[in-house]
Amino acid sequence: MPTETHAALLLRVFSEELNNPDLSAEDDFYAMGGDSLVALRVVSRAQELGLAVTLRDLLFHPSAAALGEFVASTSPTPGGAGAASGAAPFSLLSSADRALIPPGIEDALPASALQVGILYLCAATADPALYHDLINLEVRAPFDGHHLRGALAALMERHPALRSSFDLGTYSVPIQLVWTSVEPSLTVEEAADAAAAAEAERQWCAGQLATGLSWLRAPLLRCHVVTAPEGFRLTLAIHHAVIDGWSYARLIVDLLALYDRRIIGDTTPLRAVSAAPYREFLRLEQAAAQDSAIAAFWRDQASATPLLDGRQRFDTVPNPTAMREMPIGDDELERLRSTARRADTPLKSLFLAIHFAALANWTQRRTGLVSGVVVNGRPAVPGADLVVGLFLNTLPMRLDVPVGSTWEDLARSALDWERTALPNRRFPLANLERELGGAAFDVVFNFTHFHAYDELDGLSAVQVASWSAFDKNSFPMMVDFSVDAPESGTGVVIAVDPTLVPDARAQELYRCYREALRLAVDGLEPTP
Repeated sequence: MPTETHAALLLRVFSEELNNPDLSAEDDFYAMGGDSLVALRVVSRAQELGLAVTLRDLLFHPSAAALGEFVASTSPTPGGAGAASGAAPFSLLSSADRALIPPGIEDALPASALQVGILYLCAATADPALYHDLINLEVRAPFDGHHLRGALAALMERHPALRSSFDLGTYSVPIQLVWTSVEPSLTVEEAADAAAAAEAERQWCAGQLATGLSWLRAPLLRCHVVTAPEGFRLTLAIHHAVIDGWSYARLIVDLLALYDRRIIGDTTPLRAVSAAPYREFLRLEQAAAQDSAIAAFWRDQASATPLLDGRQRFDTVPNPTAMREMPIGDDELERLRSTARRADTPLKSLFLAIHFAALANWTQRRTGLVSGVVVNGRPAVPGADLVVGLFLNTLPMRLDVPVGSTWEDLARSALDWERTALPNRRFPLANLERELGGAAFDVVFNFTHFHAYDELDGLSAVQVASWSAFDKNSFPMMVDFSVDAPESGTGVVIAVDPTLVPDARAQELYRCYREALRLAVDGLEPTP
């Protein structure tokens, strides 16, 4: 097949996924707004079209022309690049463990390293709010309990993670059990007006966070509704062991779409979801965990002086309760996008540059700066973006901030790191910290831009008027950059554990981030 045909196919995919019909074959996918989740869809669609493309290929050849030329010059991988193994249920367990599976189980999987870590911390701290995620929606639509219960039941049937529980002791490895059928957890109460509804929602959330979710029993999802004359308030409570941020977006969109269709009498099904991508994720994680070269790569990344004194080991589980929000306006965001485009990098790379510049200023160090970075481990197979599950990992990134660096320089360095780290991203953090004898980093960077929420604009009878969310993690310092988050818009949220970062140091940290953002928006060099 000629290179031009490859390029034309890829340009069509790029244009559709970026919603940009004016894209040219020479435009950089990432500079034009692409990110890891959009890249996942691009690679999956390219594979469905018969092109042997991987996420790493797209990172190194980010235009349709360059990627098309690269694909034409390489030999296809047998079975298709990144094709999922399609392993059958129970296939990742030993025969001895399979023999112990009780009746009523549709599938059983080895728990991922992150799932085990989360559940261990929840048990060790006995903190019912830890990794207990809540999201509250004010819905403008008629409330019909029968239709909502039906939508919730269909959602649970659609996503096996929502019918899961965990067993950490019966089998040779910790196990996630997927039950064939689970009764949805839905409670409903009435309120006289909007103010009463908001207070009822607040009280229910407080009760949830005080009692927690038991990971020993399915479902790990609860749904609560407070009705009011103008609509209803919908709250979802779910354990973080079965869901990541993208999955939360997918779950909300699917639930509201299912409810919307029932309200208007539309029987059109949602796009089908396969369990294969999650099994493939677990298989890839198991392979990475056994790879000594990958382990050595991450030991090298973590080999630096900690940012916080006395943080060589975890003595207590951190509790980042002190927070500061820094909004980024539309004009500021466009200036930042322009800088990222000049650097031919994703916006995420520029945010990483801002993150490390702020840390350099805060610590007065320019070399050996290490931050954890939340990475997406979803395999690049068709339909992986539709699956609800926990596909995340957090791993150390070491970056220098040399004197005289520009924002473009630092963004390119961040992108270079991602290109190098991508093949190694599934090595379990728990394995690395066991080798190190303690924490691999003190601060974590996370970037989110969940395009799935855009699908809500296409609903007929349902509209979301407001959002709020709660989650609690176990890192000493967490820095979240988000774009168009439904609950908070675009900006940065910094959370620190006040017992590890005293108030004076926390205030200085916030100042360093505000200054780094200002300099990046204004196009001025990072401070020395």
